[in-house]
Amino acid sequence: MTKIATLPIPARSSPGSPRTAPTVGHQDGGVKCTTGKLRTRENIVVGTWNVRTLTADGKLEELAHEMDQYHWNILGISELRWKSFGETSTDKGHKLYFSGKENKHEHGVGFLVHKDILGTVMGCQPVSSRLITIRLRATPFNITIIQAYAPTSTYQDSEVEDFYEQLQAVLDQTPKKDIIIMQGDWNAKVGEDAYPNWKDTCGPYSNSKTNDRGLRLLEFARYNNLMLANTLGLHKASRRWTWHSPNGEHHNQIDYILIKKRFQSSVNIGRTRSFPKADIGSDHDLVLMSFRLRLKKIKSSKYTRMKLNLDKLQDPVVAELFKTTLGGKITTLLLEGAEDTDTDTMTTKFNIAVTETATAILGKLRPKKNPWVTNELLDLCDKRRALKRSKNSPEGYDAYRTINKDIKKQMQSAKQNWIEEHCKEIENSLKYNNNTKMAYQTVKKLTKTKQPRASTIQSKTGECLTEEQKILDRWTEYCSELYNRIPNGDPAVLSCPQTTEDDEKLPILREEVEAAVRSLKKGKAAGVDNIPAELLQAGGEAIIDVLTIICNKIWQSGRSTTEQIFNLRIICEKHLQHQQPLYHVFVDFKKAFDRVWHAALWATMRKYNISPNLVSIIQNLYDKATSAVLHNGAFGDWFRTMTGVRQGCLLSPLLFNIFLSASWLTPWKTMRDLSA
Repeated sequence: MTKIATLPIPARSSPGSPRTAPTVGHQDGGVKCTTGKLRTRENIVVGTWNVRTLTADGKLEELAHEMDQYHWNILGISELRWKSFGETSTDKGHKLYFSGKENKHEHGVGFLVHKDILGTVMGCQPVSSRLITIRLRATPFNITIIQAYAPTSTYQDSEVEDFYEQLQAVLDQTPKKDIIIMQGDWNAKVGEDAYPNWKDTCGPYSNSKTNDRGLRLLEFARYNNLMLANTLGLHKASRRWTWHSPNGEHHNQIDYILIKKRFQSSVNIGRTRSFPKADIGSDHDLVLMSFRLRLKKIKSSKYTRMKLNLDKLQDPVVAELFKTTLGGKITTLLLEGAEDTDTDTMTTKFNIAVTETATAILGKLRPKKNPWVTNELLDLCDKRRALKRSKNSPEGYDAYRTINKDIKKQMQSAKQNWIEEHCKEIENSLKYNNNTKMAYQTVKKLTKTKQPRASTIQSKTGECLTEEQKILDRWTEYCSELYNRIPNGDPAVLSCPQTTEDDEKLPILREEVEAAVRSLKKGKAAGVDNIPAELLQAGGEAIIDVLTIICNKIWQSGRSTTEQIFNLRIICEKHLQHQQPLYHVFVDFKKAFDRVWHAALWATMRKYNISPNLVSIIQNLYDKATSAVLHNGAFGDWFRTMTGVRQGCLLSPLLFNIFLSASWLTPWKTMRDLSA
């Protein structure tokens, strides 16, 4: 059996690169995500379309707009010409999985999945720039769809044979019980003359003659018990053709949808055909197949980070309304007996009060990915679709070409105008408002390149994982091992005395909480509670009162923290002043913050005579903490963490330095562990 030549995935000790890595959410005893009941969808519509290219400005939005004219679930795409492989989302919430060449805008295949069935996707595997597979959860059998783009007539027969050999290898590794659908641009003509000898493989309604590539497709289909579904129905010729010559004089059927013969009776022949009215500026027509099957759809349990329109807080009227409304809710919370309420219940009620008030007054922020694709441009696409039927006449062909050029020009012009408007915003932010942050964000938005998220990772043994659940389990396994790796060391260092209950207890003061809230940096991502710093700072006195109570409950009246900042600036200035050379040596440890062993850290702090009271405060931040991996909107299993300090915490660098200093004084193998 031939081995599938899948796209290379870089070998790493971790499941993925930083830009494809999932979020690891930390909390003090969180709640696991649960799934809902299964739902079903009766009629499934799959399709294939050679779009010629999706690299032009606004082309993906054109495709999504065009497909909204039809009932569809999943669309296979040929010749999209995107580099590499990965996935991205459209403005309307549909998801595009794609596979292309690594460094060239050539070939390319993909799947556009409707937002309503995203919960059924089990995984998508990019194979090459000509092949990609996707698996859907269904009942009574799962569905595997293979999208193909066969070599054109300009390629040698040997390259065509290599394509079918790779396609056979993909098919051989598909689960045997799955409903298999193979579709795409086969660049092959199956004619009516083949029907007498190939009745078990194709229908009588296709081209007039069969070419050599068509016979190769029929041989492949018969060997694998596949049927060419869009040759079975008696449709008029315009609904059988899938390709048209530029001058409109020649028409062929070269795009096919193949399905296992066992499930041929499920196909709705009347709705399995090409749709010539669909238009995206391609010489190919959209081909759809409708069949009766039930898809399992799990109720969405994905975690979504709520984005609020925090800019509204700049308006004094809105800020005062938020402060007053939230103050009323918090006053009610305090009157319900905050002192007698347990910490988790009070924290939950507090979070709900803040988020509900912010959502009602500020509203959610839903920025468009490409806001320059206006309704006027989409209306032009509709006009082009109306002219498509008249392409066969010289006048109609000229009108179609003219409006197609206009769409391309106006797309480019709209994008250029959008960029110029943002450049003016950058200039005004720096010139008049001195708002460097907004200027930086705008520059970042304009200059960032598309970095789609990879949909596959490697297992421990190097196996390519494509199913979402297996990917999530692998991330959970990796992070659980990472945050529970105990360094080899001297156990005597852990024998320091523990803090007793007779230690000094000092309550957290309201002034301390107020100062901490006031010092929070704006514009930072919110934690698992979805409450950004701006909301805490705009909440007024009531928020400070509740946070003071919660903090004292968490630390059982009386813990505080300190911080130290070591800076080389003075040394650098002195050397520059006296024109003396200065050398800096930086030692970089791999996953340094993740290697800090908690038990050894507490013992080291006590060894340095740090206040037991202070050690207990910091220890309470980490003891019994659990973590979970957030991948593609789904949480994995929660696990305990015995190593690692919190990323982004002001205290973490100091804790790491304390832990690292002990490695120079003790016979631990910490340095080796950190560098591993």
